[in-house]
Amino acid sequence: MHLFLFDIDGTLLLTGGAGLTAVNRTFKEVCGIDPELKFIEASGKTDPLILFELFAQVMRRRPQNGELERFREVYESSMAEELPRASHFRVLAGAAEFVELLSKRSDVMLGLATGNFEKTAWQKLKRAGLEGYFKFGGFGSDSPIRRELTRIGLERGIKHIGGGIKINGVYVVGDTIHDIDCGRFIGAKTVAVASGFVSAEELKAAQPDFFFPSLVEAEKALTTILCG
Repeated sequence: MHLFLFDIDGTLLLTGGAGLTAVNRTFKEVCGIDPELKFIEASGKTDPLILFELFAQVMRRRPQNGELERFREVYESSMAEELPRASHFRVLAGAAEFVELLSKRSDVMLGLATGNFEKTAWQKLKRAGLEGYFKFGGFGSDSPIRRELTRIGLERGIKHIGGGIKINGVYVVGDTIHDIDCGRFIGAKTVAVASGFVSAEELKAAQPDFFFPSLVEAEKALTTILCG
């Protein structure tokens, strides 16, 4: 069995600004201010880490007295409302085709390794029409440390597959150097795609096992990936 762990944002889809709008709404409800954020440097970061950084930037302090949990709850609710409104939301080139191709194989199982909170991860995948392909995952709500949540995703994948089934290969698919690092950390093959906001040059410099401009090319090279 081959086990694939996918990143979401920048790899499978882009929310078209829904995430940023949800963050601004959440700050206003939880903290009583509108930060009017225009951009968040989020590539490869977990949602908890992003929130800690934003609290330091906007509030000049760390979250206190349950604020982080409250922020997560309001953020999840806001995201559920903003995703359907996001006119620029899009599934990235080749993503649907690649995961569908993998899902048709009896020797492949698909999971997630994403910094998103678990609930918002599934919200985004549902909006993209991709949620049915993935059976398990490691999420930002499991750990703010990306290596750790990737390890959790792998453990859940092995448990989901069940005992007695040999794992022939584990693959981490993502659009940042953090995905490459996490893949190496769990002993997986790394598949980097330049479909997000990290340049092809930076990704190649991190020396992934496989590099593709997008999942279109990855789909075409699936046999090479599985045998590589």
